[in-house]
Amino acid sequence: MTTTPPPLDTGTTSRDETPFMMGNLPSVFRARARWTGGAYTMMEQVIAPRLLVAPHTHAHDDHVSYIVSGRLGFRVGDQEYELGAGESIFRPRGIPHTLWNAADEPAVMLELTSPGRLEDYIETLRDLAESGASSLAAVIPVAARYGVTFDDAWVDELCERYNVSAGPSFWGASQ
Repeated sequence: MTTTPPPLDTGTTSRDETPFMMGNLPSVFRARARWTGGAYTMMEQVIAPRLLVAPHTHAHDDHVSYIVSGRLGFRVGDQEYELGAGESIFRPRGIPHTLWNAADEPAVMLELTSPGRLEDYIETLRDLAESGASSLAAVIPVAARYGVTFDDAWVDELCERYNVSAGPSFWGASQ
């Protein structure tokens, strides 16, 4: 069975995108799935100082993160990396991963996700946060629909080793 990719939405720029908070991560889409026929989406995120993003696994999506400014630590499976501006990392589907900013200054990264359907998940998280209904309990079933699972097995050790705090990065800064 052959599927036809969605039509391309050409002539649109990221200037048309509105910044939003994905939990406590200031974010903005820089490329939309509808622009790429569903091949990928790209988002810019600011990672606050001393923040550990919740460790998670994607069943269906691959990520490439490019560091625009600052330095970020990454754990992908059992491997750890520290990357600075101009460097990138691949985080494949099915492999648990997390990232953190151990510095006292924010870091900025671009995250390319393929295929682009994860954009719907991110927009659902944004809508939950904007409605005030965002919580870990609300996010878990939404995440499951998109093949995303959370695992806190690394949290305590990484927080202690890198002097970071595990924030509710996907479900709201106030919890």
